[in-house]
Amino acid sequence: MNPLKPISVALSLGALFSALAASAQDHPLVPVYPGSKLNDRKAVAFDEFQFPAGKMWANKFTKELPLAGKIERLKYSNPPERSTLELLRNYETALKQAGFQILFSCGKEECGSGDTETPVGHYAPNYDTRFISAKLPRPEGDVYAAVNISGYYHNTWITV
Repeated sequence: MNPLKPISVALSLGALFSALAASAQDHPLVPVYPGSKLNDRKAVAFDEFQFPAGKMWANKFTKELPLAGKIERLKYSNPPERSTLELLRNYETALKQAGFQILFSCGKEECGSGDTETPVGHYAPNYDTRFISAKLPRPEGDVYAAVNISGYYHNTWITV
């Protein structure tokens, strides 16, 4: 009997359980880009939120929807060698396939102007920002999701 075989099986199972535990921390309604690494997750059971649904101008979003409910914020490191355009297109497709309606989507200068921390992460259109806001209509209550992709910080912030 090879004494290393049980150890390698145990290590493989450990890696599998670690991967499952990490993916269990993602939001169940918003598919995450493969290879992204979760860095931070915060949730509030109930609060009000000005949900961005338009571009930014002078560090303020031009259109916001006043919402209230559970708020979850997740911050991911983007996978290396992936462009913000690739990430944007994949998130748009994944959201649509999950039943979301895209409310607003932009890239770079289309996202407006400004450079500031916002409730949906650091937003800086001049630094390769891509942004999507979307709505999932449901009988038990609509779900809103914002995906803010930063080429400068190499992060994606997802707010649901």
